[in-house]
Amino acid sequence: MFDKKNGSIIFSGRAQTFTYWYNNSHKGRTFIAIMKDVEECHDLDRCLIGVKHQLGEPDEILTHKDMTFYIYNNGISIK
Repeated sequence: MFDKKNGSIIFSGRAQTFTYWYNNSHKGRTFIAIMKDVEECHDLDRCLIGVKHQLGEPDEILTHKDMTFYIYNNGISIK
């Protein structure tokens, strides 16, 4: 889920995810998948910028079709 105002990720538990995905205990290679979505990310550029502002510059950026993957080599941590 993304904040509609600033594009940052809303880290909260959802039925489709595990709670531990939202903590900083995993320090391995981790990715965030971002795509324009009617329900979650209405403005793709806002979401891309918001995630970078929130989590820092990714170590690698990959794209596949309409999806962007921000890859962090040492896990993610909220700034």
